[in-house]
Amino acid sequence: IVASMAKTPEREKRATFTDSYYRSRSSFVGKADAGLDSTNKGLVGKRLCAGKATVQLEYLQQHFTDKAEVIPSESSDEAFVFLAKGDVDLVLADGLVGLEFLKSDVGQAYTFICPPLPGDHVSAAAYITVRKGNEALRDRINKALNTIRLNGQYDAINRKYFPFSIY
Repeated sequence: IVASMAKTPEREKRATFTDSYYRSRSSFVGKADAGLDSTNKGLVGKRLCAGKATVQLEYLQQHFTDKAEVIPSESSDEAFVFLAKGDVDLVLADGLVGLEFLKSDVGQAYTFICPPLPGDHVSAAAYITVRKGNEALRDRINKALNTIRLNGQYDAINRKYFPFSIY
């Protein structure tokens, strides 16, 4: 599976993970002029949203349910629809997903609110997963990732799609 998978203990029970192939920290996105920040004090009474079954929703549920209303959406795309409609104040999403929303026409009125979550947060690294126990395939993928990092192909791909390093 190549789908920006975050490594969690629960997922490690069901799949074997490669080395990370990019890093993207989770970030809050909200109205540019709302005067919000992601501190506990700044989020008291706010409506926070993240996609179901995401590490971002898990983070909100662990850290903010006593301070703010946590609203799950079916997906990150739906979370941004809720934000644009005014149904929520902030969306917590993978930074690259947030960047795509901010580049859209509707996203122009929004921005990243405060710095991203710390780099050691579970969503900071994305992995490829293979069938549990298939170390041979994992090792071949890791070798390929290392090869394109060392020969410059990874950086060339990165520059083509992102205005900053994703590794």
